[in-house]
Amino acid sequence: MAKTNAKIVMRWIALGMGVSILFLLAGGVAGMIETTLIDFRIFFGIVAVVAAATGTVLHRAWGRLTGTSKFYINYPIHLVVSAIVLSAAVLMGNYYPTDFSSLPEEKVIIDQRLRKTRYKTRRVSRRVYTRGAPYQVYYLKVALPDGKHKQIYVKKALYDKARQGDTATVRVGRGRLSFPVMDPNSLKLLHPHTGKKNTGRCKFFGTTRK
Repeated sequence: MAKTNAKIVMRWIALGMGVSILFLLAGGVAGMIETTLIDFRIFFGIVAVVAAATGTVLHRAWGRLTGTSKFYINYPIHLVVSAIVLSAAVLMGNYYPTDFSSLPEEKVIIDQRLRKTRYKTRRVSRRVYTRGAPYQVYYLKVALPDGKHKQIYVKKALYDKARQGDTATVRVGRGRLSFPVMDPNSLKLLHPHTGKKNTGRCKFFGTTRK
């Protein structure tokens, strides 16, 4: 009886750790969507096919974790887990080992300035969390030379200097696995706006320019 209870506890601990890791990997995949310049409909289609094909054989292995051999439980779990892990392995393995300093700079056009509201997490009690104070995050949507559009997270200082239609540069090239990638941290405005007003006086009329 004690051994059975211990197995159940260990199973739930493993499930909790697995779900946490999956959330982290899924967040990494979401981040790679804005930095990897591929057709994601094709990419995720291939991932789905691979996950579905391997699940016909490997779904039995999930019985050790779920405690059941039922196909309709283990197969969907395999689909979700394998799709997230495979996507993260390919996209993050292509992006992070890349030497971005060696990539050429490409000119891009600032297509749109975006400001979004996020909320901090506030702890109410030991196990209860709720939405906390709001804060702003800033993005610049850029048009790449190949016609693709990508949102780049930027700091407020760069956001304030950018204007729609401005020209900027960003490093673009092949990643470690040969998929094209973009380094969002390399975004630079060619002619940034300072945001300062011209308060000089007109020499003809003595009025103040704004």
